[in-house]
Amino acid sequence: MRKYHSFHPNRWNNDYYRLTERGYRHLVLYWYLESAPESHPTGLYCILPESMAAHTKIPVHDVFAILGDLEVVRLIRWDPNAHIVWVLASCEGQYRWKQGPDNPIPYKDKRIKEARQHIKSLPSSPLVDEFLQSYPFLGAEEVAQ
Repeated sequence: MRKYHSFHPNRWNNDYYRLTERGYRHLVLYWYLESAPESHPTGLYCILPESMAAHTKIPVHDVFAILGDLEVVRLIRWDPNAHIVWVLASCEGQYRWKQGPDNPIPYKDKRIKEARQHIKSLPSSPLVDEFLQSYPFLGAEEVAQ
């Protein structure tokens, strides 16, 4: 179970505002996907639509429609076959540090090690491959420093 999650207030200016235009249930489901007990700081994790429905009180057939809408507005990616969701804004928001020549990616950081283990535990899915193309440092086994 996830222990911590932060929401950046600027999200109300973009992502959350777009969702309020689509309706309350879109916003509730998105918030749930960002912070559900099953969620992961990477934003990439397994979750059943029935779980989404039970926790949000949104009927499961509507959950599928809302997931489709959230994909259209590029807030999530959803693999219904593997039951994997990728909340696109999560990883950058949860794994922040200043990068530069004197401050490279902290490959030995315990959060990165845990994220790699989590990603390895996921079932095979095109979303995992897409995620690792966006965040290759979370897929690297060993990186020379």
